[in-house]
Amino acid sequence: MVIASPLIIGRAGAPKGILAALISPPKLTQAVGKTISAASFLYAISSKNEAATVGLVFGHEGVQGVSLITKRNGKVALEKLNVDYPTLKIQDIKIDISAEAQKEVKEKTEMTDIDGVEWVLEALDIMKKRPTYPKALFQLIFNYHEKGAAALPGNSSASTTNQGPQSSTLRPRWNTAVDLGCGTGQATTELSPFKTVIGVEPSKGMVQKAREQIEKALGSEKTSQFSFVQSSAEKLDFLENESVDLVISAQAAHWFDWNKQWPEIARVLRPGGTVAFWTYSEFRLPKYPSLTPLITHYLQGKNPDTSLGPYWERPGRTILERHLVDVPEPKKVLGESVTLTDTDRVYFSGPYHDTSPTTSPSPNAPITLPIILRSQSTWNGLLGYFHTFSSLHNYLEKHPDDALKHGGKTIAERTWAELMEGAEKEERENKELEEQAGEVRVRGEDELIVEWPVAMVLAKKL
Repeated sequence: MVIASPLIIGRAGAPKGILAALISPPKLTQAVGKTISAASFLYAISSKNEAATVGLVFGHEGVQGVSLITKRNGKVALEKLNVDYPTLKIQDIKIDISAEAQKEVKEKTEMTDIDGVEWVLEALDIMKKRPTYPKALFQLIFNYHEKGAAALPGNSSASTTNQGPQSSTLRPRWNTAVDLGCGTGQATTELSPFKTVIGVEPSKGMVQKAREQIEKALGSEKTSQFSFVQSSAEKLDFLENESVDLVISAQAAHWFDWNKQWPEIARVLRPGGTVAFWTYSEFRLPKYPSLTPLITHYLQGKNPDTSLGPYWERPGRTILERHLVDVPEPKKVLGESVTLTDTDRVYFSGPYHDTSPTTSPSPNAPITLPIILRSQSTWNGLLGYFHTFSSLHNYLEKHPDDALKHGGKTIAERTWAELMEGAEKEERENKELEEQAGEVRVRGEDELIVEWPVAMVLAKKL
């Protein structure tokens, strides 16, 4: 892999106005070919203090070219930016720390040694913006499709009505699957066991991204079974009655109007068919359980000055936080004409998350299973994840001077710092209990396991 334009860095001792060193660091060269999040890259650049002009060539069909300028105050001025795509593959990198930029830095900081490598690489290491659904989650859905509630782990008391097909006429088929609110197609891709897969998404831009995601994941020669329709989830008039075998929804069901959604699902599902939808909610740091109250305050607190809670879109976020217990049972909506079973509610929350609801609208007992959704990142990656929250963007619009009032740190950065301090404290206490010696320090580049509890709702068509 070759970078056409070398990194240009002014080194200490160089004559004024002259950049003496032209280098192409191996670490930066390795960035070519990597796929990163556009939002993460923008954050990684805007959060730094270096003054530099950064030019990158990102590869996506029909999309090329991103040029950014970072200023000393950390704000970003955009010369040209195309962010219609959530991820960008780096084809070429050029960082030009110009004489003018070097002069600006020197005047303000008396610095002459500017290194622009590490903060670019930091963007490449930031965790993916949304956790990836594991194969095991889809296997559970496929097992449920085949066997009904009897396929759920630990469900020895599965109700008769949810046992799945009882005769050959109700034998589940593997012809057509539909993904409602498919977004960029992450979950849609996993429905390949079905002969025909249809992604449904109201956003035209997202539909295009989903097509690209499928082609990227499976290859252009294996995408013929997939198609996408721009439509709301509640309006499925392009589907015939009893023509669908599986309906899923990943991280979108909390936005649906279930008074309209259940009738449409009941209409399009074939007898013996399956519906499965799920959401993940507030993240956890399993190594540091003492930090959970701080995480909850940051994401769900009521104080509009110290929490993002008031800045989420409601009621969708509330439904997600409450693990979908506000999604009504099919029979409550459909009444006597109900053709769907009572739901089975599964919570991949584990014993220590304490996130499984104590009440459920379903007469079937809820099932709690170990955590299934996790990601290995770093503390820097966690901060990048913070900057993907719509609530944070809403908060900063309401508080444009937030960083200025708090020593240059936004609410996200302050909370991140508190979490790291809390992690250090917890590790220090654990060392003392184990009578171990040594300094305890948590750094941004330290590895970190992040987990999300998942709530899933399943049902069968009678």
